[in-house]
Amino acid sequence: MEFDVDRDILLAKSLEQADAQAVLIPLAQREQFTREAKELARTRAGTGLPETHFLGLRARLLLNAVEAEHPLVRHYRRPNQTLVWLLYLLPLLGFLFGLLTERISNPHRIDLLAFPLLAVLAWNLAVYVALAVSRFVRPLPSQSLIRRAFHGLRLPGRTTAVLPEPLLRGLQSFSHDWSAAHGSRWKGRWSSALHWSAAALAAGMIVSLYGRGLIVAYHVGWESTFLSASQVTTVLNLLFWPVSALSGLAPFTVPEVASLEFGATPVAAQGAAWVHRYAGLLALIVVLPRSILGLLSWVLNRRSASRPDYQSPYFQRLLGELSDRVLDVRLLPYSLALDRDQLPAIQAALRTQLSASATFSFVAATPYGGAPPLSLLTQAEQALLVVVFAAASTPEPETQGAFLQELLAHFPNRVLVLLDQHRLEQKWAAFPDGAQRLQQRQTLWRQFLAHYGVNGHFASLSSNETSS
Repeated sequence: MEFDVDRDILLAKSLEQADAQAVLIPLAQREQFTREAKELARTRAGTGLPETHFLGLRARLLLNAVEAEHPLVRHYRRPNQTLVWLLYLLPLLGFLFGLLTERISNPHRIDLLAFPLLAVLAWNLAVYVALAVSRFVRPLPSQSLIRRAFHGLRLPGRTTAVLPEPLLRGLQSFSHDWSAAHGSRWKGRWSSALHWSAAALAAGMIVSLYGRGLIVAYHVGWESTFLSASQVTTVLNLLFWPVSALSGLAPFTVPEVASLEFGATPVAAQGAAWVHRYAGLLALIVVLPRSILGLLSWVLNRRSASRPDYQSPYFQRLLGELSDRVLDVRLLPYSLALDRDQLPAIQAALRTQLSASATFSFVAATPYGGAPPLSLLTQAEQALLVVVFAAASTPEPETQGAFLQELLAHFPNRVLVLLDQHRLEQKWAAFPDGAQRLQQRQTLWRQFLAHYGVNGHFASLSSNETSS
């Protein structure tokens, strides 16, 4: 239940932040949802934190409204559960396949060089080596390719051409945020399922060996076109070394192994001893290690789940509505001048990010290439910092990027970015492709800000016109 609430909260956050012009949900409707959720949260305060109830209830109201117009949203709120069921079915399927392994080969004999046994052991040893190596090397690029493939296969047969641009951006942002918050959780769940499936496969093979042994007399032996009895002895001693070391059994000798070659007189009495060796080997190499690895992945998975960050500006605005507290907003212009006459345009651009009771104050403009005025900002505890850049400037990591990076290092989760595009609108107004150029510049800034994990909002500070 908590998992679904977190999903709704993050999805509502992504859609609202992408819908700065209130195309998907009008502002009046958002305010209505806030009032309704506030009352419901206060009446249910005894069942948990009122903040969690409030954000979850408001997200559900908002998403229900969006889903009524765009049913596609339902698939992001409640994705296909087939993969979830597969996580539980994999160990069962592995056990059943292990039971059938001995049926595929000759059920009346034990081949000392049986391919199913060697393949299972080799595969699991390769997995252990890969896990050990992965602790010291970077993840393979194929992981990102697989993740992209899953994103592309999420909604087969559906087109995004008719969807509003804010909805598309919001869903993309949600996919990124949800993967960042819960990607490790899903990785842990799949890792646990695969480890337990491997253990179940080996356990099924053990059960099959003992079960068939109750009604069948196993004949033990080996045969090979290329290996001699001496070479087979070396292979068997190496293969069964863990069992021999723990049980104290003596190593195999060449005459002993030579007598077991198929074509000689089969000895059924030795079948039980070899079944025990097989079972012990599978238990030591596969069942026990894989079970432990699966348990460790499950424990780490439980610890890696993260809740939404309620300290971000978006949640602080909503929680301010719940407690009726006044939000302190500090405006930090970078390489441009601001005055009180531009405040209405700033408020309009941030109307979906700030509460109506927010108070604004101006900080002296930072010159190009300058550092944030940290000495002034440290006095403003819990204030929301809004950096104002000129959209006409080309974003550079060495200047705007360094400014943002230092600001975020001292004030994480308290920074928003507003971009003044008034000069660009004036400059490109006479061009036939002016609107396209403006959109390209907005995309450039969004990509730049995404690198720092900050949302950007556009406004024409002289004309009071805003753009998402």
